[in-house]
Amino acid sequence: MTLFVGLGYLICIPLATAIGRRPVIIGAAAITTASTLWAGFAGGFFQLLVALSLQGFAVGGSISMCLLMILDATFIHERPYALSIYWCLGSAVVKSLTVPLPFITSLSTDWRHVYQLWSGVSVLSLALLLAFVPETFYIRPPVAFDGRVLVQNGFERAQMYDDWDLLQNSQNTKPLPDPPQRWSVTDQLKVSKARGAEWRSMLATFAQMPFCLINPLIFWVALLNACLLGAVIYLNLLQPSILNHRSDDVETNSVFLSISGAVGALLALPFSGPLTAWFTRFLSLRSGGTRHAEVYLPGFAIPTITGCLAVGLACAAVERDWSSAWQYVASTLSMLSYNTGNVATVLWMTEAFPRWASAALSVLLFTGNLVAFIIGFKLSPWLPDDQIVPQSMVVIGLLAIMGIIAVPVAFWGKSVRQYIQCRWTLSEKGVIHSQRTGSVST
Repeated sequence: MTLFVGLGYLICIPLATAIGRRPVIIGAAAITTASTLWAGFAGGFFQLLVALSLQGFAVGGSISMCLLMILDATFIHERPYALSIYWCLGSAVVKSLTVPLPFITSLSTDWRHVYQLWSGVSVLSLALLLAFVPETFYIRPPVAFDGRVLVQNGFERAQMYDDWDLLQNSQNTKPLPDPPQRWSVTDQLKVSKARGAEWRSMLATFAQMPFCLINPLIFWVALLNACLLGAVIYLNLLQPSILNHRSDDVETNSVFLSISGAVGALLALPFSGPLTAWFTRFLSLRSGGTRHAEVYLPGFAIPTITGCLAVGLACAAVERDWSSAWQYVASTLSMLSYNTGNVATVLWMTEAFPRWASAALSVLLFTGNLVAFIIGFKLSPWLPDDQIVPQSMVVIGLLAIMGIIAVPVAFWGKSVRQYIQCRWTLSEKGVIHSQRTGSVST
């Protein structure tokens, strides 16, 4: 599922620039409903594997669309708080929903009932999306403001003109569009291409992706994000087997792991977006109001430190035969690291690369899931062994190298970053906020 979540990121974000956010998220909800129902009635392992892969693809599509919709609907100063609420509260809810599962059914034998029940929840989610979620991708035309003309480009840089003639002389404007048709309730149930979305934008987004990969800021931060997710996967593989080996009370172990994960997600709320927003403002004021890329660097410190502590604590608790409570503390730190890391990477990337926002977000999230999949795939055969120190040291070492050495070096390598130029760097087809001068409103 981790691999197909990454593929969902890679495909759905560029697709949203071609047809809009609403069609993509509704399509992801439909795939979720169908694949969940298929998993509940799967006739064999291969069918179950395909159904879970489709679920993973839908997860990537839905999460990426939620992120884009949040970015569409908020101003720059609101995004740290909005992203924190989404990631942290969302993770806490997911962890809380797994608490009653061991008491409702035996996951080793009666897992079909879980998927069958959840397919009904998926149908309800699809209906709510159709009824209440609007399209957030829209054109931002020039507008009349206080006797002058205000123009906001695709990456939210505003420019004022004294009159419309100056605007027309500076840009190739088109005639005014036709007045919008009267809206009705049935219009909300329609799924159509967003106005202003272009298939050329999707192609431009894919063309920008290779240049995002060679940008050191995007490449190394994507690897750091992968290591953070890989640490979570490693602990999810390690802790249940360790706890169940020490105690036969499988239900209690599962409940406490879920609760500790939910607590860690909630603790991440103040340490993610709000703290990053304060740091960026403080460092920007110290530099005379200029916001360089380096002001986002402190946002990666907390996930790196807590991720290393989580894996190290879990390993030490096994080696020294400590109480099971330390595994729950490690689970709390793991979710704290995961959520603060997600907020830091998405917030930094969208503000540091406004022209490349769609391409960079796709590459970052896809690379993170791909590398995390490889880490989990390579480390899982080691887990049945009695000694877990080597693989734990590998995870800690990767986190430390990425978060303490590689990412800071990439941030401070201004000359290298500025040297990477190409014809796609000036293209605004992959920006999150579309702007066309052809639609003028007064």
